[in-house]
Amino acid sequence: ECFATDECSDSFFCGEDFDDANSTCVFPCPDGRDSSCPVNQKCYAQTSCSITTPTPTPAPTGKIVDVGSFYCGKNFTDAATSCSLACPTGSSSECAELGPDYSCFGNTPCDDTSSYFCGTTWSHAASNCLFPCPSGQSSDCPEGTFCFPYTSCDKNDSFMCGTSFDDASSCLRPCPSGSSSECPFGESCFTHTTCKEPQAPTTSPVEPYIPGDSFFCGVSFVDAATKCAIPCPTRSDSECPDGEQCFASTPCPNRETYYCGTSLDEASNSCEFPCPTGLSEEC
Repeated sequence: ECFATDECSDSFFCGEDFDDANSTCVFPCPDGRDSSCPVNQKCYAQTSCSITTPTPTPAPTGKIVDVGSFYCGKNFTDAATSCSLACPTGSSSECAELGPDYSCFGNTPCDDTSSYFCGTTWSHAASNCLFPCPSGQSSDCPEGTFCFPYTSCDKNDSFMCGTSFDDASSCLRPCPSGSSSECPFGESCFTHTTCKEPQAPTTSPVEPYIPGDSFFCGVSFVDAATKCAIPCPTRSDSECPDGEQCFASTPCPNRETYYCGTSLDEASNSCEFPCPTGLSEEC
């Protein structure tokens, strides 16, 4: 059984329901309290979002969630606004010097406040770039929208031509001035696409501007996490077949690291019962 005081508290995340918390993995709540979550969200235990992850190996290109986004606080709001003590491993034990009421929270805006924007989905926030939310709090957003981290809205070199935002995100025809007059007939200039920088036309795959490579298609999070059949690296549902959506933080890239246990330490030490789907039902 999982309690907020145990190692498994790293699996506590906020969402409108369990599936939302398990698929978005945006707001951790290691203290187990609903009060640590944005408005209209609750804290759910035993998601597969665990904020305790191996330190990522630096890659030459692409956008990764910086380990510097992990900070200590009494709740997410406290960690995101004070940014007083970093906990780069994601473990709440690094917050012990502040007292027993402090835990480690991931995805704070402490190191990248300019990339946080409001939207109904990540793609909506990244394509509109209308309402910044540097606090990382959805309560700062218009009604019906949420605060999403690591959009490309703070990148002024991502202006691209296309017939739609998704088409422009193919990163083939830059329009750095922001004017559609730079685009071919029938196309418009879209600002703040997911393109990192203007690129020459190419048929090579474009490095996705996302943290991680755990985005996969499915009719539900469980379906995406168990099949691991169709990746959607740009986070767009348009990459998925009809009737399916793009889900974040599936265990697909690191299935071999998922093991059962009453705590993270026990699972790490015994390595006896693998659970490659990331679901506790396998344990």
